[in-house]
Amino acid sequence: MSHEIRTEVELDASPDQVWDLLSDVGSWRDWSRIFSFVRPSARPGGFALLLASVGGPLPAVLPVRFDVFDTRREIRWHGGTRFAAHGSHYLQMEPLDGNRTRLVHGEVFSGPLVKAGWPLIGDRLPGAYHAFNREVARRLA
Repeated sequence: MSHEIRTEVELDASPDQVWDLLSDVGSWRDWSRIFSFVRPSARPGGFALLLASVGGPLPAVLPVRFDVFDTRREIRWHGGTRFAAHGSHYLQMEPLDGNRTRLVHGEVFSGPLVKAGWPLIGDRLPGAYHAFNREVARRLA
């Protein structure tokens, strides 16, 4: 069984502008209170440590691997193990009329620990994803 968080935001910025901001994952720590990376190797197969502040007193530190780093289209990484708890996090950029972009931001969670812990974390996580989206919009304004 899996759980998914999926959020969307329409940005008053071109796909190129959104890509320029999001693809520089090393600079997220300068503007995001929700997600940032330590020592990212931002390419398919590259590793990083993700700092995720999603409601607890301290950020979770999670080793992740980038799966997709597709110019102006998608950034995707995963962490954990499919046998316990696994997450596949994505940021997809869709061009809109008027030089705007729809950012689809979410994550698919799976594993027995996710199923057991979802009642505790499932309500907290969407707010963190929406907060990150608001940070992106502010940064691009």
